[in-house]
Amino acid sequence: MLTGAFIGGVSGGVFSGVEGAVAGAIKNSVTNVTLAGAISGAAGGAAAGATAGGLGAAIYGGDIGQGMLRGAGLGAIGGAAFGAIGGHYGNSWSMGRVAVSGLAGGGVSALAGGSFEDGFVYAASFAFAAYSYNKLFGVPPDGRVATEDADLYREGSPEYYSDPENTSHALFGKAHCTGFLCEGNPKMEWIAKNVPYVNQGSVAHDLIIDLTPKMLRPLMLYPTIPPAVAFTLAGAAAQYSPMTVPITLGMENKRIK
Repeated sequence: MLTGAFIGGVSGGVFSGVEGAVAGAIKNSVTNVTLAGAISGAAGGAAAGATAGGLGAAIYGGDIGQGMLRGAGLGAIGGAAFGAIGGHYGNSWSMGRVAVSGLAGGGVSALAGGSFEDGFVYAASFAFAAYSYNKLFGVPPDGRVATEDADLYREGSPEYYSDPENTSHALFGKAHCTGFLCEGNPKMEWIAKNVPYVNQGSVAHDLIIDLTPKMLRPLMLYPTIPPAVAFTLAGAAAQYSPMTVPITLGMENKRIK
């Protein structure tokens, strides 16, 4: 599992870099956002798939060249599918997008020799997390960092959740603690403004705490960090759903001889 996570992390980084570069290169020549998403997604998916296939073959044993070629092909298909979905919907999330993402994940998983059901559940689950995060906070879990020092924490106030981009939340609000993991700590404020997903994860964490009975909050501060982080990162992973296939491919490359 750790090996698969490593392969997924490396290939995810490759996908992000190549997809972003291609998207920037074609933005003026390809005006249809769905087509542009498919093209940049296919390029990123092919590069990431080749990376995952080669790494998987090298780690598990197998033909590296064959692994890279197979990975590139499957990655391109997955990247094109999810790139088109991303291009069409943009930052808009709905249950329709969740369903389409699930169908794409299932289809690509089946093409890779895996289970349609597993691919559907995987892709739809991460898409639903992104949909839920966007529904709660008005922005997708896209890694945006804090941009101001303003402390907008007001217990029970909807304003707190309406503008997570412009807060410097760390893992806990000032109302709950005064230590390193609090908003007021300079080191934590720097992290919230420079490390992707820390700020958005802290917003999710504070919502969980707000929904917790007051008498239990002191006991639940630390135990609620993992689910807040998992929720945020699961939603973020929806942007890298093309990695469903490369990760699966990396795990399965031990069968390629």
